Amino acid sequence: MKQAIITFASVLVLAGCAGQKTIENIDLTGKWAIESAMGVSTENAENPAFISFEDKGRIHGNASVNIFNGEYKLDGQRLSLTNIGMTRMMGASMEIEDAITEAINQVASVATADGRAYFFNAKNDTIMKLVKEDETQMCGAYSDQDELSKEDLELFNATYKGEVKLTPYTVSSQVVAGTNYAYTCKDKDGNTYKVVIFQPLPGQGDPEVTSVEKQ
Repeated sequence: MKQAIITFASVLVLAGCAGQKTIENIDLTGKWAIESAMGVSTENAENPAFISFEDKGRIHGNASVNIFNGEYKLDGQRLSLTNIGMTRMMGASMEIEDAITEAINQVASVATADGRAYFFNAKNDTIMKLVKEDETQMCGAYSDQDELSKEDLELFNATYKGEVKLTPYTVSSQVVAGTNYAYTCKDKDGNTYKVVIFQPLPGQGDPEVTSVEKQ
């Protein structure tokens, strides 16, 4: 099924709830694996479910079938997520994805402890549990942008299935627990996009698009 970028209608705000213990200096930077949402385990997810908070106020993730991205602003316990977009494909773990989407829309506050994060709704119910991924797996720096090899082009064509037709021109790579490939692309109108594809280590799954950003 074709992908289509959509935008959530609402702005998601994580804020401290009345009666909940105040935790200062929360740092969400990095990649967080989603363990459960709305009481539903992600163990049988089609793709690893995660949320990644990046530099420059960017956020992206995978809800087990579809990827999402957007912007965020963190101020103490308060976190605002804006301009959130998600692809729209059907997959084998839609029940998990629906639970993650529901939790994202209900989040009212966040707490962290011992490498874990907990999202709560307005009633202080725990609606999502996350664990911080090993930062040593994310420490590689991206290489300089370079011309596409035959293998780079084959990876892009086999993995990117977006509704917007994009032509890749250059690529850079980042070695993590696998490899991230950041493609610079253009559409038919000359608009520039950045498409990131993650290629796992051999035997650990198929390549997947983790973010699509219009520059």
